Amino acid sequence: MSSDWYLDPVTGDLPDVFRPTEGVELILQRVTTRLRTFLGEVLEDKRAGLPFIRWASTKTPNLDEVVAFIRREVEGVPGVLRTEGVSAAIADSQVQVSMSVITPNDDALRVRIDLFGQGNGSSGGAVGLDGSDPVPENASPIVVITLLDSFIGI
Repeated sequence: MSSDWYLDPVTGDLPDVFRPTEGVELILQRVTTRLRTFLGEVLEDKRAGLPFIRWASTKTPNLDEVVAFIRREVEGVPGVLRTEGVSAAIADSQVQVSMSVITPNDDALRVRIDLFGQGNGSSGGAVGLDGSDPVPENASPIVVITLLDSFIGI
């Protein structure tokens, strides 16, 4: 089983107290890191990342294109087998994409991905990658992943 260091879900930095992360928490952390990558930012692969600048400069980004980019990036994360049940909407300056992320242990995580926005999660604010750390309401990251539901054995 692989592990890594836990990163603060808002800043992407190491917290004051280091701790390892693994399993579902690690997969969601990797998804968040991947989705916060700008297109062309990775020197080894200029095709990796999301075209945030192009989307932000468009009044209404093409929702099909946004979903296709997000699915490609999420499905490229180690530990993600596939995505299912994708839905998407644009509200104000925020793009919301919901999907189920299927992992090798047949775990399914229902997540909501907010791009460009505040990340006001389901009923009471966005949550951190471990499902408990609240994201401050005044946060304005490019990507917030809200864990909507987690269930085992699909």
